[in-house]
Amino acid sequence: MVTVFNRFLLIILVSFSGLFAKGLREIAHLPHAQALITKVFKERGLDPKDFEFTFYNKKGDNWLYYPGINGFSFDLWDLEKVNDTMNYPDSLYQLINCDRFGLKSRREHLLSTQGFIGHELQHACDRAAIIDLYSSGKNSDELTEELKKLEARADLFCSSDPEVLRALARSFKYAYEQVRLLTFSGNHEACTMYLKKIDPIHPTFIQRYHYLCAAAAQLEQEGCGSAQR
Repeated sequence: MVTVFNRFLLIILVSFSGLFAKGLREIAHLPHAQALITKVFKERGLDPKDFEFTFYNKKGDNWLYYPGINGFSFDLWDLEKVNDTMNYPDSLYQLINCDRFGLKSRREHLLSTQGFIGHELQHACDRAAIIDLYSSGKNSDELTEELKKLEARADLFCSSDPEVLRALARSFKYAYEQVRLLTFSGNHEACTMYLKKIDPIHPTFIQRYHYLCAAAAQLEQEGCGSAQR
């Protein structure tokens, strides 16, 4: 989601090891969320025990990967809502406040969160490329463009399930519409300029929506289907 360029530099260059708790035991009280994280890692042939985690419940984007220590910050708010709603029957789902990304069903919320986890995990898979990029001597403009490619790659390879890609795409479209309509009175150009300014290393929300939808359609043509039923 929205991440300023200087924060990304800080993530690369500074050691955060003192801030991290090893493993998923920090969310032992959220068994459904633990299971979702473990599922995404295991699908990649990876074990969460080999990584470090911290969980933040504060305003802002809390889905982050730290290449320097090969660790993650995950959004506790989302994980709590995933866990809470899994404990309720479908008839009571709408009573739970989990509409952060404009997703109206328990399943869509679960799939979009799986997409965010997979996005950060793809960054971990690209760790060598990220570290090499920062030692390449590229100027800031070149660096920004290469980082943008890695962010798009993390979106596109967050899952092989087209339903996950579509749920993630819808969350980005919702974010785009909120900014465009509420901040810029529907003006697409002004909204796009603003998003590029505050977050130069990510494709814009609407760009992410379009290429994720296209990738989901391609996966379906290739015979890929959802494992989440």
